[in-house]
Amino acid sequence: MDPSFPTYFISELRKNRKKRWDGDGLYLLLFLAILLGFLLLLLLRKTQLEISITIEHGKNISFLALRMLKFIRIRVNLPLFLHKTDSDRIKSLLSEDHLKKIKKVMRLQKEAKLPLNYIKSGIEMDRLTVCTRFGTGDAAVTAWLSGGLYSAFALIIPYLKNYYHLKKQKLQIVPYYQGRMFDLDLDCIIQFKISHIIIAGFKMLKQEFQKRVGR
Repeated sequence: MDPSFPTYFISELRKNRKKRWDGDGLYLLLFLAILLGFLLLLLLRKTQLEISITIEHGKNISFLALRMLKFIRIRVNLPLFLHKTDSDRIKSLLSEDHLKKIKKVMRLQKEAKLPLNYIKSGIEMDRLTVCTRFGTGDAAVTAWLSGGLYSAFALIIPYLKNYYHLKKQKLQIVPYYQGRMFDLDLDCIIQFKISHIIIAGFKMLKQEFQKRVGR
């Protein structure tokens, strides 16, 4: 047996392994480049969030829809509890647990004021549509509430245009004087960059770190 055979076999094996690695490495680099490009597009392009609340004849057809890069769509249904009585709603809103949650949210909002303002600065509102048909059972109260809703909408729109660059808005109120009813079709589309949220998260972490170090 030729004594050089094992050396030749090992060298050929190394060459084949190197060729295989060169091919696999090229595909791996290509995959990583595509993944990095996709992530950069996801961070830099605007993400669209649609908030739709539809209540018709007591039925809830409400959802949140997140659209990214024009071909990724994530939809989440919104459960709205419409069968509770007014007293049940008031009790749930005034419950101790609910009030504690509200206080906690207000405290967190106050502590994270700068990061939240940074997120708000990057939000744009494309559309706000509110169409409602309601009746209270009292014609005078229904008429008064209709005028109040128009006035509130007129006050809110300039604020949304100045701070959130609202482009399109529509308000339609149809009073119902024959009894009690409440139908609502609310549709709101906002745009933001995911990179804004990530940067705001880093700002919150930095703020929390500085607070802990300062203690």
